[in-house]
Amino acid sequence: MLLFTYEKYSISEDEFLSKLDEFLSESDFIDNNSLEKLVDLFRFILHSARLSNYRILYYYECYYSECNETVKHFKFIIEDKCIKELRDKFIAMQDFLSEMDLDLHLKLIDQKFADYSVEIFFYTDNSAKTRLVIDNYTYSLQCSKSFDKDHKDQIYLYSMIYQKSHKMFMYGNLQPYMDSQKHCFPMNIKYLFSMFNNRNFDMLGTILKWYSQFGIVFKDILSDYRRGCTDMPPFSFDEVMSSHNRRELLEIKLKKVKTCKKDNTIPLFQSYYVHKAEKYIRESDLQILYQLPFDIFHKLVKTGIENQRVKWMLQAYYEEVLYSDRKTSDDDSYIIRDYIDMSIQLKQKINLMISYKKLCSEHNRLALLYDSKRVRQFKIPDTTLSKLVMPKEYVRITGKKMLLHEAAIQHHCVASYADKISRGKCLIYTTIYQEKRYTIEIIFSRKKFVARQIRGVYNSLPPDSLPKELKKLLSAETARVNKLISSQSEGA
Repeated sequence: MLLFTYEKYSISEDEFLSKLDEFLSESDFIDNNSLEKLVDLFRFILHSARLSNYRILYYYECYYSECNETVKHFKFIIEDKCIKELRDKFIAMQDFLSEMDLDLHLKLIDQKFADYSVEIFFYTDNSAKTRLVIDNYTYSLQCSKSFDKDHKDQIYLYSMIYQKSHKMFMYGNLQPYMDSQKHCFPMNIKYLFSMFNNRNFDMLGTILKWYSQFGIVFKDILSDYRRGCTDMPPFSFDEVMSSHNRRELLEIKLKKVKTCKKDNTIPLFQSYYVHKAEKYIRESDLQILYQLPFDIFHKLVKTGIENQRVKWMLQAYYEEVLYSDRKTSDDDSYIIRDYIDMSIQLKQKINLMISYKKLCSEHNRLALLYDSKRVRQFKIPDTTLSKLVMPKEYVRITGKKMLLHEAAIQHHCVASYADKISRGKCLIYTTIYQEKRYTIEIIFSRKKFVARQIRGVYNSLPPDSLPKELKKLLSAETARVNKLISSQSEGA
């Protein structure tokens, strides 16, 4: 018999179950099938927690609302296994403060370190309001160090922090709802995984096991979870309940997708994201993703926004699988990400068997094609800026083709400067300096030529000597052009 004295309304296990059975036998509405399922889940979680040797606090009360509705409230709290460890730390901190001769009084206010609160509310006058609530929260002990006002003596503080995360509740049906910031919305499988997959007591496995009684695909989801799947696509509960196997669930969720026998044998998480990537990759490469071991595939799909996960997965595939034998730099990641983005936008199939050298070449081709659809042909207008004359090693870009070529081999956005060039706002030059290529933007401001930007491949910065050299050249050109303009003005 478990009996806790630190909770005002705590009762023994026997008394708790006796009151529950007594109430159920006296209730007129509990024969309703949907309400029986709520009670069944309540009992199922309680039973699972007891088998897991968890400490449980039992709580019962009966009260009357303002509408004179009798409400029976049954609740049990599943306590964290580390409760003893936390209390031991607290005692150790008390001893430490005592040895340090610090005049601090410490005490535990509640001594409750709970993982989950599971409760069921019966409204005897309105059965439709009857609900089950699962609330996951924690109490923790924390030690902090601070100083006195003169910043001389260290003061150790030991405190208990209450952290509340999520609340799931159900009415007289099988659809769970999420209560967040006073808003109620149906919970999907993905949310269920994210909510209950981070606690010591296996609440997620318990809930999935209970749902397996009513939907065969829940058995598959439970099986995937037992295999180490800690995430799940956003399947709705209705979609899972109406499906008879994995393939049917994918067809319901992804509409026009064409499934195969393999989809019934691999984890739903993997088959779902393989099909999500199907429209972007070559058909012959589909089997590459199917055949990846699940422990590897699972790591490729990063957490985050759902509509971005496929692109991140493909990038991770290149970096962590295809090119795993090479150390991927930031520049490599940039090229891979750019290749994927441009392929998707230009509706060209992504090659999952391409070498890195070939991928770079394909990236450059796509960049030219991508920019060619946006950049218009331009001419340099006759302005003061156009009178600039540079040494032959500095090549002026004079047309669309040259500008697109520069953007492609330098991997930066210089192609977007076409409009500024055509309006006489800047000139673009390119040069080879110390065996590296650099792109230069030059403007005419306050009656002098200025190199506003100097960038190498992937917008890398030049050595300090190049800006200094350009400053001298442009200073000389400023004097020459200003003199020319002055003489032309006097001649007029």
